[in-house]
Amino acid sequence: MKNKFKTHSIYYVILILVIFILSFYFLSYIYTLNGRKNRTIVLEKSLFNNDQPNGKTEGFGIESVSRLDTNYMFFNVTVLDNDTIMFKTLDKNDNEKISSLDIDNNKLTEIYKKSSDGFNHLAVSEDGTKIIYSDFIREKNNWKTYLYDVNTKQTTEVITDGSYANLIINNNKYIGVNDNDLFMKDLNTGEVNILASAAIKSITQTNAPKAKEMYTLKSSQDGNTVYFIYQGIKPSSTESKSRILKVNLQNKETSEDIIEGTVYNLIPLNDGNFIFTGNIQGTDGIFIYNVKGKSYKNLKQGNIYNMEVTEDNKKIAYDISNNSGVSELHVALFNKDKIEADTTVYGNARYGNSLKWSKDGKRLLYFTGYNGGSTIYKFSFKE
Repeated sequence: MKNKFKTHSIYYVILILVIFILSFYFLSYIYTLNGRKNRTIVLEKSLFNNDQPNGKTEGFGIESVSRLDTNYMFFNVTVLDNDTIMFKTLDKNDNEKISSLDIDNNKLTEIYKKSSDGFNHLAVSEDGTKIIYSDFIREKNNWKTYLYDVNTKQTTEVITDGSYANLIINNNKYIGVNDNDLFMKDLNTGEVNILASAAIKSITQTNAPKAKEMYTLKSSQDGNTVYFIYQGIKPSSTESKSRILKVNLQNKETSEDIIEGTVYNLIPLNDGNFIFTGNIQGTDGIFIYNVKGKSYKNLKQGNIYNMEVTEDNKKIAYDISNNSGVSELHVALFNKDKIEADTTVYGNARYGNSLKWSKDGKRLLYFTGYNGGSTIYKFSFKE
């Protein structure tokens, strides 16, 4: 009888042990499965609102802060509306693809994927229905530029000679640049207009292979003005200079500004001037350029690359990094040629690669990425 009782006791112990082990593995599986999905975490806002020594924090009370962790990267982010972004990313085989993300619902949608090569010089229309990109054809030693229609899922060659930089304005006008011209193509009618030739041809051809990777196109908020930015090197010198060609699309008038320094991130302003990050005469930081006076002013010094201004030009955000790779995320009022009420909203940012304002300027998205994954910090501000 005792032996039978002992046998049953051993069975009970073994059964309990098996149940425990199975439960452990089941919980581990559930945790791992959840870890593979996008997760939104609501953060304590006091962790992010560090007052500046001058006490000027008016207008920037943080209403909420949340964090979205993903297992994919974000490149070339375009804000489509207050809730949706479109971006380039990589699949598990490191092939490039275009996806969209609903920020509030964490809904990820694959838009366009290629079997080979990537999306160079990527441009996305404001409504997200048109994607333009360039491919380098090694056999012909030349670029080809293509248009992908998201609605019809059709890909067509948008320009014969290819382009080194691409831009879409008002959802139907394509701006590109090749060896000879800055041009505009109507995507509805196919009509092509040359915007500038002499200025493009005058770019030093000895630096052409390098220079073509340093072409940038931007447009004004109303879509009436195009900016062509070229980073070059002075002849017989290592000193850099930047050429900004401005074209009025209404009357085709052009003007050119040459800045003795490096322009990284140029943003056209609503008053006709532009703000940029860069290095001028050995000083890194944020600068504003007065087009009429052909003069610049340093607004903020420091190692700054990521910078964005709201569409109404009333707020500015930027991150400034130190030598150890740690960054501070700042938000401030932007008053024509002054940065005011500068506030640190996140003081321990790492691996920040871009930031974007929502269309209404009420929310700021800050993207950080490392080791194949990304985190989006979503800041909502009180009015």
